[in-house]
Amino acid sequence: MGALSETGPVREENQDRMCGRQAKLGQLYVVADGMGGHKGGGRAAELTAEGLCHHLNETPPDTRITVALKQAFDQTNQIVYEKAHSGDPQTPGMGSTAVVLLISGQAAHIAHVGDSRAYLYRKGRLHLLTTDHTKARQMMDAGILTP
Repeated sequence: MGALSETGPVREENQDRMCGRQAKLGQLYVVADGMGGHKGGGRAAELTAEGLCHHLNETPPDTRITVALKQAFDQTNQIVYEKAHSGDPQTPGMGSTAVVLLISGQAAHIAHVGDSRAYLYRKGRLHLLTTDHTKARQMMDAGILTP
């Protein structure tokens, strides 16, 4: 496994956070990205990556993966939400996108929120596996916008 992240040409702060580990359910990889331009985005991404990794690592191995993923996202979202609404002037309204890959046995499970994406690289080509959770994507799906 390898990971690389860049700040890019627009933002001053890199709000990408990652974690990977062998969890009880399988091999776990998480990428979180603070919502660009929002105060505390880096902190939100950090809480998101840490929270998802922690919750999925602590999940008993006999838990259904779909249940474990939903619970991990719900619990992590609650942590980020509470911090964003705690009155801390560094974190108002903060949030993060995230994508999780959990390899369990011969199966790869993907879960995501926002516009963090998962791709499959095969035979020299990238294949998008997820659909963004954005207003723009909803408008494209409704035929209001074109790609």
